[in-house]
Amino acid sequence: MPLPKTKSQLAIEKLWSFEGRDAAFWVEMLRVFSLQLEAASGMILVKLESETGEAQWSPVAVWPDSEETKQRLSALRKELTELAATTSESEPRLQCTAGNEGIRSAALPLRIEDEKTTCVATFIRYGSEDFFQPSQRIEKLMMDTPLIYGANPLSGSAPDTGTNDEPEPPLVTALTVGILVNEETRFLAAAMVLCNELASRYGADRVSLGWLCGNYIKLKATNHTGKINRKMELSRLLEAAMEESIEQDDEIVWPGTATGAAIERDHERYARKAGVAHVASVPLRLDSSPLAAVTVERVQPFGQADIEAMRLTSDLCVRRLVDLYERDRWFGARWAGALRKGLGKVIGFEHTWIKVGALATTALLAFLVLYPWPYKVKASFILQPAQVFHLPAPFDGYIESVSVRAGDAVKKDQVLVTMDTAELDLNRAELSATIQRYVSEAQLARAEATPAEMHIAIAQAEETKSALQKVQYNLEMASVKAPEDGVVLEGEMEDRIGSPVTRGEALLKLSQLKGMFAELRVPEADATRVAIGSEGEVAFESRPEEHFPIEVTEIEPLAIPEEKGTLLIARTRFSGEAPDWWRPGMTGSARIHCGTRSPLWIITHRAIDYLRMRFWL
Repeated sequence: MPLPKTKSQLAIEKLWSFEGRDAAFWVEMLRVFSLQLEAASGMILVKLESETGEAQWSPVAVWPDSEETKQRLSALRKELTELAATTSESEPRLQCTAGNEGIRSAALPLRIEDEKTTCVATFIRYGSEDFFQPSQRIEKLMMDTPLIYGANPLSGSAPDTGTNDEPEPPLVTALTVGILVNEETRFLAAAMVLCNELASRYGADRVSLGWLCGNYIKLKATNHTGKINRKMELSRLLEAAMEESIEQDDEIVWPGTATGAAIERDHERYARKAGVAHVASVPLRLDSSPLAAVTVERVQPFGQADIEAMRLTSDLCVRRLVDLYERDRWFGARWAGALRKGLGKVIGFEHTWIKVGALATTALLAFLVLYPWPYKVKASFILQPAQVFHLPAPFDGYIESVSVRAGDAVKKDQVLVTMDTAELDLNRAELSATIQRYVSEAQLARAEATPAEMHIAIAQAEETKSALQKVQYNLEMASVKAPEDGVVLEGEMEDRIGSPVTRGEALLKLSQLKGMFAELRVPEADATRVAIGSEGEVAFESRPEEHFPIEVTEIEPLAIPEEKGTLLIARTRFSGEAPDWWRPGMTGSARIHCGTRSPLWIITHRAIDYLRMRFWL
């Protein structure tokens, strides 16, 4: 009866059916073996023969695949290489040694299909405790796992590996990788696929993708690495190497460039710091403009065919990567990118007249909507005098003479109209004679000692004196005089000389030129926008080129209906003295300042008000 399989055996056997590629298999195998041996980290080393015949141990995979682990293993690379060399020359079994600073090392030889290539898995552990010693059966299964799976640590490398397989054509590689990248729907996943595929097909230790953000490169993805620590020195050096490739817009290979003219200073600094034998950076271009870079690190040197194949692959995948990168950003960054792209089209040199027209239209709309244009209410006005004198007929009679006509300037106490006094003179003489008669009758009655008759005569004399005083007053008022200096407004009296007039009938209208004001007739639609204190200007019909400032002092509460619409009366005052040519009754047009509005509102507000009243909006 067979013994039941242990958890260690099941974990190892699970590696035999691993579905990923060779590069991912080595990392997964290191993880499983490290758990079996209770190791902190592990690294696969492969022994290669150089052109000079010297043996060189190169790393193929590292677990955990992080910058920190690579730095630690790089510091212990000499010790691990010596242990791997010792293990490969002795009996195939797990070899363990105790190093300095409490670090223990272990090496396990691995069997692979290529018997000419030596492959060793090395492990490190921190502390005083030794590695866990598996059973001989588990140890043998661990050594045979790469052979059972059929993994080749040098798969995808360009140099001759001792097989007769021809390398995959660059176009096939580019199309295959492009299809795999195109299947992804997220940027990070697509970037990881690109890095993993390039690492697998070109036998790279690490492939990194950096994206141009502003003026600097940011590391976005590395093969088989989840989170990237950009604060580490190696990450910053790697980003500088990528920037070096983008700034020159050329493929850079260290040692030795593909073009033979590129500057490779940052590549050399990174390669020496990371302990990498060969580094190559290929810029990713979109519309002939570099926006990202792929950096490949491996043990074997890069040939021109490798660089051309990686360039073709990058050019085929860049469009999909750009689309995913734009879509995966947060909405603010997407909006900013779209705005920047739109502004680039607007500011660019193509379609000049269309852009000029669009900019002019935009500027016009902005002006119409935003510019604070002074808004003025239009109204008609009549020049009114501050004080008007009406000169009526002093008594019933006839006009004897007229010395003025409408428009004449007169002085105070100047005789304007003279009434005919002939009838008044006769009445005065008649009343004077009547008074003498009554006085005589009163004296006769006193002499005859008839008091009653005396008192009657005296009363009649007093009554007649009153009538005489009235006639005397009319004689004094027979000459109509000007009460103040001014101008005759109304009164064409020349054709009425000798005609009768009744007492109180208006003969002349006189006004002073001082203190005149403009009486505005404001349409009801704009009346609410005019307030007391509003300022403006008026222009007379006779002199439209001259403008006179006014200020609203009073608005009558009662509106006046007219044929053209309802009006409100507003009284204004002028600043300064009135010119000599002003006359009451003159008309013109007034503009009242009512703040600022946008030109679009000024143009459309009447139509909008009409529609609101028409459709009750």
